[in-house]
Amino acid sequence: MAVARRLAAVALLGLVSLHAAGGQLSTDDQCPIDDRVALSNCLANGLEKLRPFFRTGIPENNVPPGDPLVLDELVFSRDGMDAKYSNVIVHGLSSFELRSLDVDPVERTVAFDLSVPEVDLTGDYDVRGSFLVLVVTSRGNFSSQLRAVDVIGSGDLVVQPAQAGGRSAHVQMENLLVQLEFGETHHELDFSPDTHPVIGETVRHLVTKNDRVLLQEVRPELEAKVAELMSRLVNQVLTVLPVDAIVDRTPQASHLSQATLPAARPGTDGSTVSLPAV
Repeated sequence: MAVARRLAAVALLGLVSLHAAGGQLSTDDQCPIDDRVALSNCLANGLEKLRPFFRTGIPENNVPPGDPLVLDELVFSRDGMDAKYSNVIVHGLSSFELRSLDVDPVERTVAFDLSVPEVDLTGDYDVRGSFLVLVVTSRGNFSSQLRAVDVIGSGDLVVQPAQAGGRSAHVQMENLLVQLEFGETHHELDFSPDTHPVIGETVRHLVTKNDRVLLQEVRPELEAKVAELMSRLVNQVLTVLPVDAIVDRTPQASHLSQATLPAARPGTDGSTVSLPAV
């Protein structure tokens, strides 16, 4: 019986060709479940194959477009400045480089590290602040460039139970936490026609001086949006893992629990599959 279950599990191990119509997955190639690094590499290649759908999304699978992203209105006060940023659009996330992906079926965890060369934000601003003895106000458009953005995420592997009349039991990632780190930043403001040039330049000075304040306010909203999107993309890949991959496995029963195993990098392990081009 155990042998039959094992053979059945192996037969189900497919990572996948991606069909251009909607990013659907089919079981063509195999991902090993007994080698954590090879498994992670294999799934990393699958995630790379989903890159074209980062922009378009996969509507039939409830995966929204990820580039551009739209942020909610941001309102904050800091250091004598009251600011509102609205209609904030984020471009550039689809140019990410997957630096590492670690899928551990024993500890039931997923971790990844992405690098994005540049993320661009555009939108509208409305600022009121104090400068020396003056109260100044300004509104208009803004643009920000965030360079060398690191996206570090970690989540849990869980088994979603079968649903009556719906999907069978499947592996998914939950509780994803994402942390963003920014390198060099640059901000530009355009003033509305009714803004006096001197006041506009004063506001520019206030905003530039407080640019890290803006990033601190944008960061939680951007992290939440990226976490939601990456959860859905990663889960598209994880659906090909059989439930047996994480059921009936304990750290004591498997060599895969070694904490010293390196994080996987796509395309660097000979056991990864070569998936058909989209």
